[in-house]
Amino acid sequence: MPCTDITDRLELTVDSDDRIIGYSLNKLTCGGSVGEEHMIAQWLIGKNVDEVIKTPVDSFHASLRTTISDIGEYLALKHFIAVQTGLAVMMGEKAGRLEDDCTVECIEYNGTHTTLIVHINVNLITDKIVACNSCCRR
Repeated sequence: MPCTDITDRLELTVDSDDRIIGYSLNKLTCGGSVGEEHMIAQWLIGKNVDEVIKTPVDSFHASLRTTISDIGEYLALKHFIAVQTGLAVMMGEKAGRLEDDCTVECIEYNGTHTTLIVHINVNLITDKIVACNSCCRR
């Protein structure tokens, strides 16, 4: 019987000025990873947490390269929404309970930066992905 649990593990690192200095998104449950774990790093690194949380999905979507494939577009949007969701939990704007789309594994502060590790229920964030013309809207 195939596994129906589609959970990703998001790790975000934020400096003392609330700027994102690192991130990765990896498959946590069964099955192989799809896409790069740092897929939107070029767009994300150096941005302020509030700026990322407040960026509308369609604005991020418009910033994607026009040559990106439908699957690449979907994956970039998945990364963006996962990061937004994780940051909203970290900032207390959203709950991080077991039944939510984002569950907190841990938040650690080492004196210079904060590391957030959350589990993202991909099934619960998929409806927020307004990707390509046809691949996600069948």
